[in-house]
Amino acid sequence: MVETRTANGTGAARRKAAAAAGAKRGKRTSSTRSISRKKTSAKTSAKKIAKRAAKNAANRSSSRTEKKAAKVLRKGKKPLATMTESALEDYFRKLNGTTPGDLYDLVLSEVERPLFRTVLAYTEGNQSRAAEILGINRATLRKKLKAYSISIQ
Repeated sequence: MVETRTANGTGAARRKAAAAAGAKRGKRTSSTRSISRKKTSAKTSAKKIAKRAAKNAANRSSSRTEKKAAKVLRKGKKPLATMTESALEDYFRKLNGTTPGDLYDLVLSEVERPLFRTVLAYTEGNQSRAAEILGINRATLRKKLKAYSISIQ
Protein backbone atom coordinates (compact mmCIF):
# COMPACT_ATOMS: atom_id res chain seq x y z
CA MET A 1 0.00 0.00 0.00
CA VAL A 2 1.42 3.35 -1.01
CA GLU A 3 0.72 6.40 1.10
CA THR A 4 0.81 9.77 -0.53
CA ARG A 5 2.70 12.53 1.17
CA THR A 6 1.28 15.99 1.20
CA ALA A 7 2.24 19.21 2.88
CA ASN A 8 0.46 17.98 6.02
CA GLY A 9 2.53 14.80 6.26
CA THR A 10 1.68 11.15 5.79
CA GLY A 11 -1.87 9.80 5.78
CA ALA A 12 -1.33 8.09 9.15
CA ALA A 13 -0.07 11.31 10.73
CA ARG A 14 -3.11 13.18 9.39
CA ARG A 15 -5.46 10.54 10.86
CA LYS A 16 -3.76 10.78 14.27
CA ALA A 17 -3.92 14.57 14.21
CA ALA A 18 -7.60 14.46 13.24
CA ALA A 19 -8.34 11.98 16.04
CA ALA A 20 -6.55 14.20 18.57
CA ALA A 21 -8.42 17.28 17.36
CA GLY A 22 -11.72 15.38 17.53
CA ALA A 23 -10.95 14.23 21.08
CA LYS A 24 -10.31 17.84 22.12
CA ARG A 25 -13.71 18.83 20.76
CA GLY A 26 -15.40 15.96 22.60
CA LYS A 27 -15.96 13.76 19.55
CA ARG A 28 -15.55 10.05 19.96
CA THR A 29 -13.16 8.45 17.56
CA SER A 30 -12.75 4.77 16.88
CA SER A 31 -9.83 4.60 19.34
CA THR A 32 -11.84 6.23 22.18
CA ARG A 33 -14.76 3.89 21.46
CA SER A 34 -12.50 0.86 21.82
CA ILE A 35 -11.12 2.21 25.11
CA SER A 36 -14.62 2.68 26.54
CA ARG A 37 -15.51 -0.87 25.40
CA LYS A 38 -12.46 -2.15 27.26
CA LYS A 39 -13.54 -0.29 30.41
CA THR A 40 -17.04 -1.75 30.14
CA SER A 41 -15.71 -5.27 29.68
CA ALA A 42 -13.44 -4.77 32.71
CA LYS A 43 -16.45 -3.75 34.79
CA THR A 44 -18.43 -6.79 33.72
CA SER A 45 -15.42 -9.00 34.42
CA ALA A 46 -15.20 -7.57 37.93
CA LYS A 47 -18.91 -8.27 38.45
CA LYS A 48 -18.48 -11.83 37.24
CA ILE A 49 -15.51 -12.36 39.55
CA ALA A 50 -17.47 -10.98 42.52
CA LYS A 51 -20.43 -13.23 41.75
CA ARG A 52 -18.16 -16.25 41.42
CA ALA A 53 -16.44 -15.42 44.73
CA ALA A 54 -19.80 -15.07 46.48
CA LYS A 55 -20.95 -18.39 45.04
CA ASN A 56 -17.73 -20.11 46.15
CA ALA A 57 -18.09 -18.59 49.61
CA ALA A 58 -21.63 -19.96 49.81
CA ASN A 59 -20.40 -23.42 48.91
CA ARG A 60 -17.64 -23.33 51.54
CA SER A 61 -19.65 -21.76 54.35
CA SER A 62 -21.37 -24.02 56.79
CA SER A 63 -23.59 -21.63 58.70
CA ARG A 64 -27.02 -20.57 57.50
CA THR A 65 -26.22 -16.89 58.03
CA GLU A 66 -23.15 -16.99 55.79
CA LYS A 67 -25.09 -18.80 53.06
CA LYS A 68 -27.86 -16.21 53.27
CA ALA A 69 -25.33 -13.37 53.03
CA ALA A 70 -23.70 -14.95 49.98
CA LYS A 71 -27.11 -15.38 48.35
CA VAL A 72 -27.91 -11.73 49.02
CA LEU A 73 -24.60 -10.68 47.45
CA ARG A 74 -25.36 -12.68 44.33
CA LYS A 75 -28.73 -10.95 43.98
CA GLY A 76 -27.08 -7.54 44.30
CA LYS A 77 -28.92 -6.53 47.49
CA LYS A 78 -27.30 -4.81 50.43
CA PRO A 79 -26.13 -7.58 52.77
CA LEU A 80 -25.93 -5.52 55.96
CA ALA A 81 -29.47 -4.19 55.57
CA THR A 82 -30.81 -7.64 54.75
CA MET A 83 -29.06 -9.27 57.71
CA THR A 84 -30.28 -6.52 60.05
CA GLU A 85 -33.83 -6.97 58.82
CA SER A 86 -33.57 -10.73 59.32
CA ALA A 87 -32.22 -10.30 62.87
CA LEU A 88 -35.02 -7.89 63.75
CA GLU A 89 -37.65 -10.28 62.38
CA ASP A 90 -36.19 -13.05 64.56
CA TYR A 91 -36.20 -10.70 67.55
CA PHE A 92 -39.89 -9.83 67.10
CA ARG A 93 -40.78 -13.49 66.58
CA LYS A 94 -39.13 -14.40 69.88
CA LEU A 95 -41.02 -11.67 71.76
CA ASN A 96 -44.28 -13.62 71.40
CA GLY A 97 -46.44 -10.49 71.34
CA THR A 98 -44.61 -8.64 74.13
CA THR A 99 -43.93 -5.02 73.24
CA PRO A 100 -40.23 -4.17 73.18
CA GLY A 101 -38.83 -1.11 74.94
CA ASP A 102 -36.07 1.19 73.70
CA LEU A 103 -35.59 -0.80 70.52
CA TYR A 104 -33.73 2.03 68.79
CA ASP A 105 -31.09 2.26 71.55
CA LEU A 106 -30.82 -1.53 71.65
CA VAL A 107 -30.18 -1.80 67.91
CA LEU A 108 -27.69 1.09 67.90
CA SER A 109 -25.70 -0.36 70.79
CA GLU A 110 -25.67 -3.81 69.16
CA VAL A 111 -24.41 -2.36 65.87
CA GLU A 112 -22.08 0.38 67.11
CA ARG A 113 -20.07 -1.75 69.55
CA PRO A 114 -18.74 -4.23 66.93
CA LEU A 115 -18.47 -1.42 64.37
CA PHE A 116 -16.14 0.59 66.59
CA ARG A 117 -14.11 -2.48 67.58
CA THR A 118 -13.65 -3.54 63.96
CA VAL A 119 -12.71 -0.08 62.68
CA LEU A 120 -10.25 0.45 65.56
CA ALA A 121 -8.66 -2.91 64.82
CA TYR A 122 -8.41 -1.94 61.14
CA THR A 123 -6.74 1.38 62.01
CA GLU A 124 -4.53 -0.32 64.62
CA GLY A 125 -6.00 1.83 67.40
CA ASN A 126 -5.59 5.16 65.59
CA GLN A 127 -8.67 7.09 66.73
CA SER A 128 -8.22 9.94 64.26
CA ARG A 129 -8.22 7.57 61.29
CA ALA A 130 -11.10 5.56 62.78
CA ALA A 131 -13.18 8.71 63.22
CA GLU A 132 -12.40 9.74 59.64
CA ILE A 133 -13.43 6.32 58.29
CA LEU A 134 -16.64 6.40 60.34
CA GLY A 135 -17.39 9.96 59.26
CA ILE A 136 -17.71 11.28 62.82
CA ASN A 137 -15.77 13.70 64.99
CA ARG A 138 -12.89 12.25 67.02
CA ALA A 139 -14.42 13.59 70.23
CA THR A 140 -17.69 11.81 69.41
CA LEU A 141 -15.77 8.58 68.82
CA ARG A 142 -13.99 8.92 72.17
CA LYS A 143 -17.34 9.56 73.91
CA LYS A 144 -18.89 6.45 72.31
CA LEU A 145 -15.85 4.32 73.16
CA LYS A 146 -16.14 5.40 76.78
CA ALA A 147 -19.91 4.74 76.81
CA TYR A 148 -19.41 1.20 75.44
CA SER A 149 -16.33 0.57 77.63
CA ILE A 150 -14.16 -0.18 74.61
CA SER A 151 -10.47 0.08 75.39
CA ILE A 152 -7.82 0.77 72.80
CA GLN A 153 -5.02 -1.79 72.57
